[in-house]
Amino acid sequence: VSLCLYKGVQYSNLWVWAWPSLKNKLHGICGSFTENIHDYYTARNTSHQTDATAFADTWQIENININQRSVFEDKCLNEIVLAEITATCNNITRGICDKDPIYCEGFI
Repeated sequence: VSLCLYKGVQYSNLWVWAWPSLKNKLHGICGSFTENIHDYYTARNTSHQTDATAFADTWQIENININQRSVFEDKCLNEIVLAEITATCNNITRGICDKDPIYCEGFI
């Protein structure tokens, strides 16, 4: 998973990456894999996206724009941002595990 890079440059959205061969097994974000085969990513609004950039756009965290320099030289390493992303991932993972525990075997 890459949080801050897109095509080698900083990108304003949380970006989820996997080997192309895993695309049909990627569901949502945060390393949650299922046994179901999909030809899409599940976006934050539950729509199905086949375009990775459109998928990433739906997972932008609090409109954080990491392209803008600030007191934090690299927001990819900003612990506050990473803590927020981690909390979001934990909530998503918890929701998936509560709904379909079988999907969480080996992940928790």
